[in-house]
Amino acid sequence: MLRALPVTQPFQAGLAYGGQTPSSLSLPLAPAPRPSLSASWPALNPGDLPDLRLSLQSFSQTPGWRYQILAGYSGVSPGVVVRGTHLEINPDPLTLDLWQNPGQYPVSSFDGVLDLSSRATAEALLSHLPPLPGGLTELDFLAVVLGPGGMIQVSAPLRLGLSQ
Repeated sequence: MLRALPVTQPFQAGLAYGGQTPSSLSLPLAPAPRPSLSASWPALNPGDLPDLRLSLQSFSQTPGWRYQILAGYSGVSPGVVVRGTHLEINPDPLTLDLWQNPGQYPVSSFDGVLDLSSRATAEALLSHLPPLPGGLTELDFLAVVLGPGGMIQVSAPLRLGLSQ
């Protein structure tokens, strides 16, 4: 699978044509090292939390690797180090509950195995979560992908704003 990454510097490319040598364009390709986590909603209303579908995509060849999705409401900085790996999520009661019980209602597939395309989907019935503290500004999600020999990949945090 080829995945294009955004170019952060302006550039121009010119291709010559004709003549005695064929034209070519060489582009360096680099694997995206972090899994990607996306959600079915970009923002949430705390008074009417919807059911949420999360999609996990690992860009390396990682089918069959285990994954776990964490969630929290205490922000992502400074995060926490677990078994030598920095996780960009601040543990709170929601995080700890999902860490210990990742497949229990009101979430499903918050842990599992990546499919043959190195993908997974998970769901959270947010309206069925225990009451969250007032004044929250966001819910954060993070995916941890565990491979053979202790290899670990961690997604960037998915931060869903709560609009008041």
